[in-house]
Amino acid sequence: MTDNLIHTRKTIMGIDLSFGKTTTTGCGKRRAMERTSTDLAVISCPACRDWRRQDELEMAGMAEAAASAGITESRSGMGPDEFRALAAQHRHAAETI
Repeated sequence: MTDNLIHTRKTIMGIDLSFGKTTTTGCGKRRAMERTSTDLAVISCPACRDWRRQDELEMAGMAEAAASAGITESRSGMGPDEFRALAAQHRHAAETI
C-alpha cells in the first residue's frame, strides 16, 4: 500500500535535525524528505498533525514558563514580553492544525 500522505518532520525544540534523504516523522515512520513538510497547511497525516499540535503546545508552555519566571535571554534580547508573544504564536499554530 502506498502512503500518499504528507508527514511532518520530527523536530527537537523546533529545530529540524534531518540531514539525509529520509527523516523520522511525527507519527514515528521514516519517510523520504520530499514526502514531509514543516508547513502546517500541507501536513495530511492525522497522526503527524496530532504530534505537531502537541509539540506546539509544549513549546508554548516552555515560553510561558520562561515569561512567568522573568527570564531574559541575553543573546536574543528576549524578555518576558517576547516570551509571552512567542507562546501566543505557538498556541495559535496549535489551534490552526
